[in-house]
Amino acid sequence: MIRRALYARTAGLPCRLIKTAGSPYLERYYLGALLGRVFYLHRFVGSDALEHLHNHPSDGLSLVLAGGYVEEVVTDLDPSAPNGCTLVTRCVRWLNHVPANRFHRVHSADPDTWTLFITGPRKAAPWGFIDALTDDDGQAVGVVFMPVDPSSPDWHKHAQPGQYVGREPLHAGDDELAAADAMTVLMSVGLLGLVIVGALGLLL
Repeated sequence: MIRRALYARTAGLPCRLIKTAGSPYLERYYLGALLGRVFYLHRFVGSDALEHLHNHPSDGLSLVLAGGYVEEVVTDLDPSAPNGCTLVTRCVRWLNHVPANRFHRVHSADPDTWTLFITGPRKAAPWGFIDALTDDDGQAVGVVFMPVDPSSPDWHKHAQPGQYVGREPLHAGDDELAAADAMTVLMSVGLLGLVIVGALGLLL
């Protein structure tokens, strides 16, 4: 089973646990780096729907290996909206390009969703969170950007393997989702192949 194989494989990989509101959200496993790109395995065990919208320090590409997730993406600023901006919701099942200048968040994810995330090279533009800016009466009047310090690119050198960091147990319904996972991987690999062919075509 795909989820079981990924869970077993990541037991020995450097792992970083990411939480939102004190609850587990994401398990990040370091795979390696090549030509300025960094490769991770991400396992979603929650959502960041309650957290601020955020961007990234570099462009990224997410290849879904199992499951899927719902993403909220900022399309425009709107002081009258609860978050100070207009959001669109999209379901991600196979491949997702995440530009560094896109503000988004994962609203929800299927149990034990796994992705291969490729990121880099790091850009100079700041990254962080945005939230609604309110007046004294609590009315939204705009948005505020809150930059964050990027994590050390060498965190994996000091991180413990996945099996020792207290990660979430494997979801009990793994067997029932095996067929859907296989189709997801086939579609994701096919789409990734088309992206690579297209990129090579632009270079030739």
